[in-house]
Amino acid sequence: MKKIGFIGAGNMGGAIISGMIASGNFKKANINVCDLKIPQDILDLGINPASLDECVANSDYIVLAVKPAGLGAVLEKIKQVSSFETKTYISIAAGYKIEAIEQILGNVSVVRVMPNLCLKAGEGMTVICANNGCSKAELDMAEKIFSSCGKTAIIKENLIDACTAINGSGPAYVFMFMEALADAAVKHG
Repeated sequence: MKKIGFIGAGNMGGAIISGMIASGNFKKANINVCDLKIPQDILDLGINPASLDECVANSDYIVLAVKPAGLGAVLEKIKQVSSFETKTYISIAAGYKIEAIEQILGNVSVVRVMPNLCLKAGEGMTVICANNGCSKAELDMAEKIFSSCGKTAIIKENLIDACTAINGSGPAYVFMFMEALADAAVKHG
């Protein structure tokens, strides 16, 4: 079985890892994770904590689960790992296009995904697109990872920002609005 490395284990990275383990489709021993501070609940799952170099070197697929502002620096560090060009990179960084990843890493397989936080409940919706260098098997693995946490759809990259607004950001504003209504109701008795 292929090994999957996570760079970032925050809300989204942690939700994906938890979903993968809960699905039963992935073995804990095949998941590596690198983060400045891996949350205890992720460590409790029994995955392999690793440095960035170890995570990249010992994984076939690298899930880039860091905030978009920090992704460029992470990619520059990845480029220093001797076998980086043989890996498949799966990015969840909003607004960070495939082309931007290719500009740093060169001719590598890149899958860009946009999940939503409903992954935490196993009810996520993730849209997926890939570059031309990505094989069907690589795209299928990305789909397998995210379908373990909900539903997936393959789209073209030019649609991913619209999907982000509808699938991710839009519902967050609806939930904020609903919470504000509930707070106002409590405040007024």
